[in-house]
Amino acid sequence: MLWHQTSATRHTASTFHGWPSLLKMLPNGSTSDNLSSIQCRRFTKAIWMLSILLAIRAGLGVYYMTASIGRAVLLAASVTNMFFVSLTAHADEKIFDELRFGASASVQGGHSHEDGVFPEVTVFFDPFGQDAAADWKQTLARPRINLGTSIGTAGEATQIFGGLSWTVNFYEKVFAEAGFGGVWHNGNLDYAKDGPELGCRFMFHEYVGAGYRFDAHWNVLAQVAHSSHANLCDGPNSGMTRAGIQVGYRF
Repeated sequence: MLWHQTSATRHTASTFHGWPSLLKMLPNGSTSDNLSSIQCRRFTKAIWMLSILLAIRAGLGVYYMTASIGRAVLLAASVTNMFFVSLTAHADEKIFDELRFGASASVQGGHSHEDGVFPEVTVFFDPFGQDAAADWKQTLARPRINLGTSIGTAGEATQIFGGLSWTVNFYEKVFAEAGFGGVWHNGNLDYAKDGPELGCRFMFHEYVGAGYRFDAHWNVLAQVAHSSHANLCDGPNSGMTRAGIQVGYRF
């Protein structure tokens, strides 16, 4: 459209620049001095009409170009508005379903006992909508996803774990929970002077717990978590068993 407007404008400009010669030159090579005043007026009128038509054509080119720019600006504004509306909608959605923090200690005896306290943080996601489950069958089909860590503070193994969790409500405030998944740790694999001998770096991780809800957001959970490789890899399999208290906040 810009090319159309530019061509029309150039055509109009060339016509205006050629007016002096057009007014002087007439058919058959005659000049205005050899024609009657009526013929001269008719010829001049025709020139003016042609000029007006060309000017209108150029103006329409500018109009259409402006309209195209206007439509482009309007489209860009609409897309930008949709983008920010989408961002706002996603900003209103919660990322985590629940955040838990607490501490645990080893409950294993003998040579496999772990020293110290293990600070723990776990986040839960609910992509399958466990909160909307109507019965126990839907609860089993809609586990939450957990991701967390249990940090060694006395030279013992630190764990990073993840898996699936299922929650069963017994009353409005009392619930039980179980989870199963995998864990990575940095503990001793083979010989250990003190503490568990774990055999391989990646193991199974499971836990069970019972909890109480104070309100719609806050809860407390007592749990026992165990990690081992079920003799599926070479080496010893002392495992790690830790029990502790977790405080949870649901968003």
